[in-house]
Amino acid sequence: MLITGVTISVYDRDSIKIAGALTGTNGSFLLKLNAKAQYAYATHVGYLPYKIVSFSLSPVKMHLSALGMQLAEVTVKSNRPFIEQQFDRLTVNVDGDIKSGLNAVDVLKKVPGLAVVNEFALVFEGKSVTVYLDGKPTCIIPGKVTM
Repeated sequence: MLITGVTISVYDRDSIKIAGALTGTNGSFLLKLNAKAQYAYATHVGYLPYKIVSFSLSPVKMHLSALGMQLAEVTVKSNRPFIEQQFDRLTVNVDGDIKSGLNAVDVLKKVPGLAVVNEFALVFEGKSVTVYLDGKPTCIIPGKVTM
């Protein structure tokens, strides 16, 4: 199998990089070497490095071996955004951390466009507002809500 984009790095006796190249679409590369060149490495993500210890004018054929890594465990973590805009509603996701010290009024104060006049009065850009907690409408004292 032909691999494109393999990095070829040439080093001197003191392990200082003195030249480099990338392989093209046909797997070839061209380097102009000087007398300081001691060895080279061909590297690519997912493959073991290939060391070249002697240089000649003839083409070099390399065979990169794939890394045989197998993960023991994978953990996928995701954070929900604080505010999710949907076509018919604005959802505020509260992190259930008790240590945060936030009550419902504190959370509502963080919602852009929502004004909390007092614990019972909400104004959201002059539109009708229904507040849901865990998917259920809240029981707000009638007559105390400003919409």
